[in-house]
Amino acid sequence: MKDSNIIDIKDIKKRAKQLKNKKVNSRDTAPNLQRAFYESNDKDRTKILIKLKNLEKYLSTKDVDTKIVNQQIDDILDVNKQYFLKLYHRFLPFIVKHKKGSIEEVIDYAVTSNGKRIRAFLILLIFYFNKGAFYQNIEPFMLAIELIHAFSLVHDDLPALDNDELRRGKPSTWKKFGEAEAILAGDAMLNTAYNVLFDYYLFISNLDIKDMVGLYDEVDFTDTSLFSVKKNDIYAYSMLQDLLQHYQISMATLCAGTGIFGMIDGEFKDIKYTKKKVSNEKTFEMYVEKTAALISVPMQIGAIMSFVPERNDIAIYTKIGVDIGILYQLNDDLLGMIGDEKKVGKPIGSDKKNKKNLAINSVKELEKEIKHQKDLIEKEIDKIKMLDMNKKRVFKAFLLYLSKRDH
Repeated sequence: MKDSNIIDIKDIKKRAKQLKNKKVNSRDTAPNLQRAFYESNDKDRTKILIKLKNLEKYLSTKDVDTKIVNQQIDDILDVNKQYFLKLYHRFLPFIVKHKKGSIEEVIDYAVTSNGKRIRAFLILLIFYFNKGAFYQNIEPFMLAIELIHAFSLVHDDLPALDNDELRRGKPSTWKKFGEAEAILAGDAMLNTAYNVLFDYYLFISNLDIKDMVGLYDEVDFTDTSLFSVKKNDIYAYSMLQDLLQHYQISMATLCAGTGIFGMIDGEFKDIKYTKKKVSNEKTFEMYVEKTAALISVPMQIGAIMSFVPERNDIAIYTKIGVDIGILYQLNDDLLGMIGDEKKVGKPIGSDKKNKKNLAINSVKELEKEIKHQKDLIEKEIDKIKMLDMNKKRVFKAFLLYLSKRDH
C-alpha cells in the first residue's frame, strides 16, 4: 500500500489556515485535536521514514558495519524525539504554555525529560513495516503511550515505591516539586493520555461521509488486501468503519496492557516482592507485566492500526513485544550493576540497596541471558509472514541495538 491517506478532507488546506491563528486557551483537548489533525504534515516524520528506507538499503548490502548501523538508528531515534515533542506541542499546547506553580508545569517537566521515546517509535516502526497509511491515526497513540510511560516513571520514583531522587540525570519529579504534586501530576498524565485518545476517536467518528474519498489512483495491494479499491462513498464509508473498529481495539489493548492486567499489576508485584525471596518464575512474570507490557502494547497497536490482514502476525508481534520487554528489563538490571552512572542517569546499585528482586544476580549470567533472549526474538521475527527480508533486517538491527544499549 502506498503511503497516502485513506481518508482525505477536501478542504483540508482551508480549514488548516482557519485554525492556524485561532487561539486555544482552554484545557479541552478537542479544539487542539482539530488543529493537530489538520496541521499534521510533520517534516520530522518524513525524515524518519526516509532514514528507515535508507537503513533498509544499507542492510541489504554485502559489507555491513554494526557501528554505522547503530549510528543510523541513533539518528532515527534523535529525530523521533523531535517528532514526539512536536506532537506533544500540537496536541497539548495548554500544558506546554504552562504557568509557574501549576500542575501543567509539573507535567511538562516529567514529559519533556530526556528519553528515547522508544514506545512511541515502536508504534511508528510497526506501522511503517506493514505499509500503514494515514499516519495521523497513530499519532494520538504515540503521544498517549509516552504520557502513560512518563506517569509510571513519576510514580515509580516516589519515596513510597523506589525512592529515587534522580531520573535521567535530573531531579526526579517528586524531588523537584514535592510528593503530593508528583502524585497528582502522574494521575493527570494518565487521564490526559486517555482524553487525547477518546477526543480523537470522537473527532474521526464525526467525520462527514461527503467529505471523504478514497485516494488510490495507483495502489498495489498484492500482499496486503483481499478486496479491490473503487473511488466511491461505499468504499470510503467501509474504510471509516474499519478505522473506527481498529481504533477501538487499539484503545482496549492500551487500557488492558497498562492497567491491572499489565504494567500497574507488575509495579504492585514489584512492591510486594521487595525484601522477600520469590521464585524466578514469579520474577519473570513481574517483568512481563511491569516492563514488557509497555513494549508489547505499542507493537500491537502499530500492527492493528496498519490493518495487518494476517492475524497470526499480530500474535507474533505480541510475543516479540513481550520478549523485547524482558530483554529491556534484563538490560536495565545489567546497567543497574555495571552501567555508567552519568549515562544511566541514576545511582548504580540502587536495586541492590533497595533489596529488589532480580531474575538474575550475576553479571555473567545476565549477559548470557540477554544474548539468548536476542537469539530467540530473531527467530520470532523470521516467522512474520507479511514482512519482506529488508524490513526483517531492520527489525533485527533495532533489536541488536536495544540489546547493547548503555543507557
